[in-house]
Amino acid sequence: MLFRSNKSVDVIPVDHKTIIEELKQIDSQNKTIRCIAFTSFGGYVILYGNNGYFAKGIPQNASAKLKELNEAKQEIKQIAFTPAGGYVILYGKNGWTSNSVSQDINDKLTQLNKGGNTIESVSFTSTDGYAIVFDKNLHFCSNIPFELYGKLDEIKNKNLEVKNISFEEDGGYVVNYGKNGIISDKISTKTYDKLAELNKSLKTIDFVSFITGGGHVIVYNDYGYSYNGTK
Repeated sequence: MLFRSNKSVDVIPVDHKTIIEELKQIDSQNKTIRCIAFTSFGGYVILYGNNGYFAKGIPQNASAKLKELNEAKQEIKQIAFTPAGGYVILYGKNGWTSNSVSQDINDKLTQLNKGGNTIESVSFTSTDGYAIVFDKNLHFCSNIPFELYGKLDEIKNKNLEVKNISFEEDGGYVVNYGKNGIISDKISTKTYDKLAELNKSLKTIDFVSFITGGGHVIVYNDYGYSYNGTK
């Protein structure tokens, strides 16, 4: 059943069943899950291995670029979507491509590419903010929660790796750093409790993705995962 979002974009429910089936298949093959990204209108991408991907309901040009990179045997590192449907794809050491993102983001990524920096990740908030992580723990950020700037600086000063920054639709966030370090604010109890459980059991937490409409996917130990499609 389709319904209309406040951005005049047709939104469909996230296909939890298919995602879980795909994750089970990747897990059975012991392939590293590199990224899980959700659009604000129900689409998603799973990146795994060096350049494997599974995608459904994403913009056609994003799908075409993933296909191109896969066929060229390029390492595909990440895809991140803006609330309005734009995206950034990261590949190789500092390769990137984007569509419908701000000029500021494009300028920052161009600067990093030309400077030979390693682009690690790009994350978008629901309010047009962003965080770009490069060279392990350095960052360019705009319009993110104020206290998060200081927390990212603390991680940098400890020379730990920033593995993931994820922003929830309602304004919460999670930062995964080091082996299983966690910084979070305003996330659901289910997500918080699962992260705490993984941290306590010394699992290596790779990243968290917030599911459109509520819930999380937490990937740990390369291909282990916790999937919860509700808040």
